[in-house]
Amino acid sequence: MSAVQFPLKRIARVSLFFAGLLIASCVASALFYLCLAGWDSFSNPESIAKLLDVSQWFNIAPLIAIIAFLPALLAVTIDQARQRRSALFFMVCGALLGVILAAATQNITAIVMIGSIGAVAALIFWFIAVRSARRFL
Repeated sequence: MSAVQFPLKRIARVSLFFAGLLIASCVASALFYLCLAGWDSFSNPESIAKLLDVSQWFNIAPLIAIIAFLPALLAVTIDQARQRRSALFFMVCGALLGVILAAATQNITAIVMIGSIGAVAALIFWFIAVRSARRFL
């Protein structure tokens, strides 16, 4: 029984990792699109119609998932080695990744925006991939 249970738990953990990565990437993509639309676009009716086109929100989700795969894997490994259950660690890692990626723009607004999006996406990833795996498996 335990020989069958071990692979099933491992498969479930890997599935939760990829589900968390996918959902967090979709949320990050939507937030990135909404932030890029600009705050001044709310005064322009054409921009609001363009903003409501939900199909555009998730265009960069695959790119975000590819970029975040290795840092997420590293964060999960470090978290398991330290045996801590800290969402803050994942949020700091997500924000740090966002800041590093946005640093090339040399625009403080973009750096703060992308760092914040990284922290939110990392928190969502933590809820799905780490917390639920520890709670239910």
